[in-house]
Amino acid sequence: MGEGGGVIGSSAMSIKRALSIAGTIKGILGISEFEKAVSGMKSSNKTDGGETARTISYLLNWMQDNKDVLVFATANDVRELESEQFRIGRFSYIHFVDLPDTEDRSEIFKVHLKKRELVPEQFDLEKLVDKSKDFSGAEIEAAVKDGVLEAFIDGDRPAETRDILKAVEGITPTAQMMSEKIEEIRKWARNNIKGAAGRTGSQAIGGNRGDRVYEF
Repeated sequence: MGEGGGVIGSSAMSIKRALSIAGTIKGILGISEFEKAVSGMKSSNKTDGGETARTISYLLNWMQDNKDVLVFATANDVRELESEQFRIGRFSYIHFVDLPDTEDRSEIFKVHLKKRELVPEQFDLEKLVDKSKDFSGAEIEAAVKDGVLEAFIDGDRPAETRDILKAVEGITPTAQMMSEKIEEIRKWARNNIKGAAGRTGSQAIGGNRGDRVYEF
């Protein structure tokens, strides 16, 4: 179908409109899960007549030529990207961010407790941090949500440490379920990102990894 004539055309048109707006206001454009956003180029001719490939090419060319918009993107697994999709020119810097360490987890718990009008100082953050080893930020948020819901069900009372702990203990972090994949991503970071070598080298899931952010 032509642009705007159906689902595929509408998607392409929406992306072009969003990029046009971003350029007009000279703002900040964030792309979540970038590897999924630009996937499908190879199979596009068979699945949608090449529409996906053309749309992705338009996005990548816009990123190359763009000078007015600050663009940042996140990817769960950068290895799924083609080299031309994240080369210098489209992105000035590429960082690797590992799982939250103990200090990070404490801050993340504070953020999500405050969002639910709870006072972090009234919680045993040290115990919560210790029990949430290998948790991602999203998993910590889920634990806080579940703990708040548990307290509500149990007499409509404010959540306490025990509620959050119970929720934490009921979650198996993705980093443990997919530990081999996590280590493969860390290995990629050691080999490709400046500063990563020697910092993630012998650390297993749950170890102390020091600095978590590494840069090309």
